[in-house]
Amino acid sequence: SNYGTSLAGYIVEVVSGMPFEQYIEENIFKPLGIEHSTFRQPLPEALAPDMSTGYTYKNGAFKEEKFELLNGMAPAGALSACATDMARFMIAHLQNGAYGDARILKEETAKFMHSRLFGHDPRINGNAHGFWEFGYNDLHLIEHGGDTIYFHSQLALIPDKNVGWFVSYNTGPGGSREQLFHAFLNRLYPASSPLAELKPSADALKRLKKVSGVYGVTRMSYTKYEKIASLLMQIKVMPTKEGTLLVKIPGDVRQYVELEPLVFREVDGQGLVVFKEDGRGRVTVAFAGDVPHMALLKLKWYEQPMFHYLIIGLCVLLFVIAALGWPLAALSRKICRRKVEGNPAPKAARWLAGLMSGCFLLFLILLAASLSNTDEVMFGVPSLLKVGLVFPLVAGVLVIGVAAFTFLAWVKKYWYGCRRLTYTLILIAGVVFLWVLYFYNLLGWRL
Repeated sequence: SNYGTSLAGYIVEVVSGMPFEQYIEENIFKPLGIEHSTFRQPLPEALAPDMSTGYTYKNGAFKEEKFELLNGMAPAGALSACATDMARFMIAHLQNGAYGDARILKEETAKFMHSRLFGHDPRINGNAHGFWEFGYNDLHLIEHGGDTIYFHSQLALIPDKNVGWFVSYNTGPGGSREQLFHAFLNRLYPASSPLAELKPSADALKRLKKVSGVYGVTRMSYTKYEKIASLLMQIKVMPTKEGTLLVKIPGDVRQYVELEPLVFREVDGQGLVVFKEDGRGRVTVAFAGDVPHMALLKLKWYEQPMFHYLIIGLCVLLFVIAALGWPLAALSRKICRRKVEGNPAPKAARWLAGLMSGCFLLFLILLAASLSNTDEVMFGVPSLLKVGLVFPLVAGVLVIGVAAFTFLAWVKKYWYGCRRLTYTLILIAGVVFLWVLYFYNLLGWRL
């Protein structure tokens, strides 16, 4: 994980007493003859001309992007390297720490680094030390992929064949790196026998329904505002009428067939997914061989993004009514010179609910503006978000006043019943919306 790599970098600094960048240069780069790579940000003047430009593809054209500064999670993702330098690094690993007369790791350390550290299930790929296991066409590989916004890379080693693979893309989502790698492996190291064709069993539907549901990934922020990214990371698992399992992940759809109870293999591939039950026989988690560094947790109904989208939509509708509808109605009464209520309390109640709703709406606007700046979100905390987080706290205080006026509205019979009900719904929306914000760490500055 990025966090694990960053933590390891910090440990290196504490133990060595020198900056991580300097330690790597003296103990890894120099022995391997690596001269065109660095963890330093921004790039040193001597290396800047070597840097590839990252691109985005918009409106039918490629747009050049600036150098990405990974301030928040460096050294994870902060290495700028060329393919020839990565080749030296891979050769050192394939030779268990040695490169020519130089050595960056003891042989036993390198072998230990390449071995399995942890696996969710023995039937699927696990995690090595800094690498992920990858089984394909009877081969055992170790690999690691990496992504920034504009660059998408993959490094893989086949120790038994003394082969290393490295590819990097400077635009797009980088999905074709896997297709390219699989084509390479199929060409040079085809499977010894064709993949067995699996057909859905006649009684599979009951088990398919058992594993069906909405899943979320464990690789996310749990204590900071970045948890909001989980709204976009839901995985839907559902049965098909043909007896296969359809898995919808962001940007991709895959189909699986049952290999054995709670174990499924990709219909047109070699990927495996294993589901696990709790002590009461309920499926609660899934593990995919393609992503050994995370688990997929089955979400309860109140944890599912679609439920939260529905809540947010209904709350926004009620907030708009309170923030805009009532003031416009008051303005209309004034223009038309209609009779104004003698009791000031109902008017104060409406304005308080409108102010509370306005705070929530303003926060949502600032949140959307903050998240639209990809660079700021990826490599820091958006300044607009820091300001925007004031408004939910103000709204939280105002909710107390709205609750008091709701009580008075029913006791003293402000307005007609329908309007009292609307006011009550706005209070409920305020309370529920505060819960949603709390769920996603958006109450207070949890940055």
